[in-house]
Amino acid sequence: MENFEQIGLFDGSLIENDNYRCCLVQGNYAYIGGDGYLWILDITDKTNPTLLYRSGAIVDSIKGLALDAAGYTLYVAGVGLSENTIYAIDVTDKENPVNLGSLPLVDIDVNYFAFLGSNQTLLRLNDDTIVVLIETNDGNTLVQAINVSNPASMVAQGFVGLDYEVADDRIWKMAVGTNDDVYVAVQNTDSDSARIEQYDFSDPENPALNGTSEEISGLLADAVDIVGGFTNNGERVFAMLAGGDGDWILYVADFNGDTSPVFEALLDTEISAHPAGWPMRQMSYSNGCIVSIDYNEEADPQGHIILFEVTEGEEDILQVEDQGGGSVFFASPFFYTTNEGEYGSDNQFYIWEIGGATRGFFYGDDNVIYRED
Repeated sequence: MENFEQIGLFDGSLIENDNYRCCLVQGNYAYIGGDGYLWILDITDKTNPTLLYRSGAIVDSIKGLALDAAGYTLYVAGVGLSENTIYAIDVTDKENPVNLGSLPLVDIDVNYFAFLGSNQTLLRLNDDTIVVLIETNDGNTLVQAINVSNPASMVAQGFVGLDYEVADDRIWKMAVGTNDDVYVAVQNTDSDSARIEQYDFSDPENPALNGTSEEISGLLADAVDIVGGFTNNGERVFAMLAGGDGDWILYVADFNGDTSPVFEALLDTEISAHPAGWPMRQMSYSNGCIVSIDYNEEADPQGHIILFEVTEGEEDILQVEDQGGGSVFFASPFFYTTNEGEYGSDNQFYIWEIGGATRGFFYGDDNVIYRED
């Protein structure tokens, strides 16, 4: 397995001071959501991404992006002053996108308060359905299915949810698997524990619980995030969990033929991140590897990019690079990251390529990740 290097950069701060929060790449185009603006880049030349489109300030913040398989319709989770809204945008002409329709959360249910989390808030399940991670006014969390067969008239379907007031359970992360499966990372704020639940959304009007992993307890007490990055390769689900000492451990739960898989720690090495901030906030899987990013605005450096090999029997940490964490999208051999916060400019979009042959062992201590070749 190989390491990576930066090969391209788009510096949006030269155009507008916007905080890049999420990115999505398909083919030769990158879509970036910031604090109010939608950006579309041409990345045909990976060393020189160019701007095709920047919207006006359509919302206060874009929390999630999803795209249909053909690359014609972009779905945007937008946070506004008065309401949170899902937008469907025709991006057939990348330089002249057209708004097709919108669905405010309060039109689905008056108790729907906000999009939960960032980057993985809204995901494409199939060309007829997207799923959205939502928080209600009373603190409950749920995954809502939306029918988008007619993007101009999106319709809410079924949902799965957890009752926080009763069980202290909250859905914290979401990932889409194969066969219309949706995985959610659940953390319990009373017992400082976490588990993964698998739901079948093949009938989006009536999603059903398929399986539940074992529960890992003894995680970091009183932390906002005890579940960090979360991704999957279809049936093998990867979760970064905060140990009781504040270090992060990469676990896997294999749902292939098992409805109650155990958690397996993939690496002997714990990763010292920054418990006071937002560590290990996102991961993305592609072709046997995971790219993970962490972020803490009070640390120096404020974030890291970490490349993991997660082929069964060959797990390893391959490379660490200092960078402020925002979002990551991985489509091997390239992956794409954005900055968020005060590490350099807020709105920078990076293109990285996996290449070279240097391997190394990495370990963490005192909020720093070290490398020994």
